[in-house]
Amino acid sequence: MLTKLLVSTVSAMSAVPIVAVRPDGVPLLDLLQRASQVLDAPIFFEPREVADCTVDVGGELDAKASLSHEEFLVFFEKWLRERHFAHLERTIGTVHSHTVMHLDPDRMKNLALKTVVRRVSWDEIAAMADREALVITTGYCTTVPAEQVVATIQDRFDSSKVEDIRHVEGTNAIVMHAFAANLAQLLPTLVRLGGRPAEHEVVALPRESATNSGVPPVVLNCEPRGLRLSRVVDAATRLVGEPFCYDPRPTFSATDRFEEERVAFAGEIRLDHDNALAWLDAILQQTRISRQTRTVAAQPIQVLWSHHRFGRTEARSVTPDELTACDGEYVTTAVALERLPSREMINSICCRFGGRDDDFVQAIDGTNALVLTGAADKLAAYVALARELDLDATIEPPKPTKKSSNK
Repeated sequence: MLTKLLVSTVSAMSAVPIVAVRPDGVPLLDLLQRASQVLDAPIFFEPREVADCTVDVGGELDAKASLSHEEFLVFFEKWLRERHFAHLERTIGTVHSHTVMHLDPDRMKNLALKTVVRRVSWDEIAAMADREALVITTGYCTTVPAEQVVATIQDRFDSSKVEDIRHVEGTNAIVMHAFAANLAQLLPTLVRLGGRPAEHEVVALPRESATNSGVPPVVLNCEPRGLRLSRVVDAATRLVGEPFCYDPRPTFSATDRFEEERVAFAGEIRLDHDNALAWLDAILQQTRISRQTRTVAAQPIQVLWSHHRFGRTEARSVTPDELTACDGEYVTTAVALERLPSREMINSICCRFGGRDDDFVQAIDGTNALVLTGAADKLAAYVALARELDLDATIEPPKPTKKSSNK
């Protein structure tokens, strides 16, 4: 029942063929499969959310036989937003993970979206003006107090879903978590109100690649009911050369649950010695299961445990500088700020902790220290964010003047 088939004759390096368009729209699953080819990466999704969901793309593609990589992403994210989905990107070790998640009418059910952090600069936001990707950025108010800036523009954020803007109490710093296209429209207003970007961008050091073990890579494809987690664990065990075990706590039937756990995705996952743990963590983050490293008699052992039904506080302690080498392992770390009180800092970022991953952030009262527990890649992003705010924020914000207005 295809009404048209748009075929590209242009080289795949410069253009992307469009999916077949049907009268009732393109099945979202087909669109995800096409997007995984464009991104050259798997895209995770929840089968129940995409089942029987179609996307009307025909009218916008009548005049196009192909799209460039950048154009495809613009349309892809636009179509997702129209069907109340969001495209989330997350860097875990050497792996760049993509997930499509449904935006629920209940704001509290969208908490998992807030845990995904892709920090971008203002220049990057300007270049992403057509993108509907969720990102986070910071700003610093030099003329109008930060709380007044927030009050002026916060109604431009779709707080019913996932977007928000907050200021760090007692400073001129603001933190914005929103879709890139929306932030791009707001930047001129922020500049007119005296806002500026960070003067010093915090850049994470690239992770060093491990020595190749000589074990052949493993390619995993999604099965009809989803990829079994046990297959991923078996592949990671073979590639990494470390034993894995399941921790039956805190659920009595955890082992059975591990065996039955499945994850759905479009595309394929290519594991090798260097990225096996990172991909395992990316897959685990689609579930309520986390990984920890334990050492027994100098032998590292990878332990998988469930967050289901009960909380969990045990975690291996690492220094902030070690976070980027821990992939997405569930760990705890502590960071000391130089100028900002820890309590004021967590008030601006604590809304992005919690949910199904049991992660949390705590301030040590009377100090400038923060204790963070959760996935290492996520903690690394927030430690970098905290350090940037501590470095760039002005502790005494500007006082309002008669010239300051809400225009």
